[in-house]
Amino acid sequence: MNGNFNIPQKVLIAPLDWGLGHATRCIPIIQSFLAMGSEVVLAASGPQAQILKQEFPQLTLLPLPGYAVRYSKKGTTLALRLLLQAPRILKTIREEYLWLKQVQKVHQFNLIVSDNRFGLWHRAVPSIFITHQLQIQIPNSWLEKKIQRINYKYIQRFQQCWIPDSIQPSLAGNLSHPQVLPDVPMHYMGPISRMQQLDRSIQYKYCFLLSGPEPQRSILEKKILTQVDQLDAVCLLIRGLPGAQQTLPATKNCTIVQHAATDELMQLLASSEYIICRSGYTSLMELMAMRRKMILIPTPGQTEQQYLADYYMQQGWGFASTQDSLDLSATLQAASEYHYRFPTLAYFNTDRLQELLSAIVWRRH
Repeated sequence: MNGNFNIPQKVLIAPLDWGLGHATRCIPIIQSFLAMGSEVVLAASGPQAQILKQEFPQLTLLPLPGYAVRYSKKGTTLALRLLLQAPRILKTIREEYLWLKQVQKVHQFNLIVSDNRFGLWHRAVPSIFITHQLQIQIPNSWLEKKIQRINYKYIQRFQQCWIPDSIQPSLAGNLSHPQVLPDVPMHYMGPISRMQQLDRSIQYKYCFLLSGPEPQRSILEKKILTQVDQLDAVCLLIRGLPGAQQTLPATKNCTIVQHAATDELMQLLASSEYIICRSGYTSLMELMAMRRKMILIPTPGQTEQQYLADYYMQQGWGFASTQDSLDLSATLQAASEYHYRFPTLAYFNTDRLQELLSAIVWRRH
């Protein structure tokens, strides 16, 4: 334990595989543990593993299969499709719990940090669950309460829950501030961001930052590419496809980038006047840290993203649009008339991590 029971010697960090956001928001957490002298081991697969390996090539990365959730082409059928996949998701949760029991025998972790992976907890090791989704948005109130009870049942298996948000102002709104909290120590860790505000001259009027699961990522990309030539502006499209083999040629007014690591991405975003992106929570935290003007296009059927887009529109933090009826020219014109404002926020850092660790009940091994 390095002589300090609040600094774990060896930490396992594992993000969920639904989109890239869970992996990218783990990057500042990993950096903070490394800054304190902890040994960090990562667990992921697919694009999430590629991102983490790109950012931390020196760290051990254990292959851990994800939930591999499949999304529908139509947002109206997404809820049903997720429901049909529930038995397989529950099976994966059980399998990752058993996986951790075996891995722990070899690695002897002192702390486990799970970003939304319900099965990664251990009876003998302090286990932390990170989530901003305490109130999952469901159109039916009865079903919403039932799903919240199931959600809390899993969260309460962990020793603590860390919420990547502030008490006030809240970037996640009702998602992270439900009326009833789980019966486990809860800590608001502050918003998390790899990004910071940079002073750069504007090179691109519009930056299209794609992310999220297929097929919706590609559907939005196709809509953008069929309309971008009509814009009288210099544009940038970041596809969000780490490791992808197929590339796309630039158009007459739009540069196309497959994927950008943290430093490059921060430079590109700082050089863009408007960022058009999904309203995934990690993207919102990072762009708020950079104080960029956002145009939010929620993934169809993802009620959380739809809620956040509406919430940010009401707060004056981002202009909201829709994918199904996307008219770029009209949307961008309306966004230019929208009054943006940016709140002052205290973001997660190493000092905050030390405070969080001081509240953990440590066990000697």
